[in-house]
Amino acid sequence: MKKTQRAPTALLALVCWLQAGAQDHAYALTNANLFNGVDNRVQPNVTVLVKDGRIERIAEADARIPTAYTVIDLEVLICTEM
Repeated sequence: MKKTQRAPTALLALVCWLQAGAQDHAYALTNANLFNGVDNRVQPNVTVLVKDGRIERIAEADARIPTAYTVIDLEVLICTEM
């Protein structure tokens, strides 16, 4: 039986891709589970605003997203384990 879980590796890859190739673009990553390595905690369901390849702001799930941002819903990123 395959185990399904959120894909933290896929999120990391997505953020790296955004940072490397997203100059002059703005993205809102919604429904993200953000790991805080300082406190070793996961902050569930946040919105990460990325602009010009850099994280601009980490906001609550219901934060207003500027109209110029492309929304990427991370809730649909699923990793299946074999």
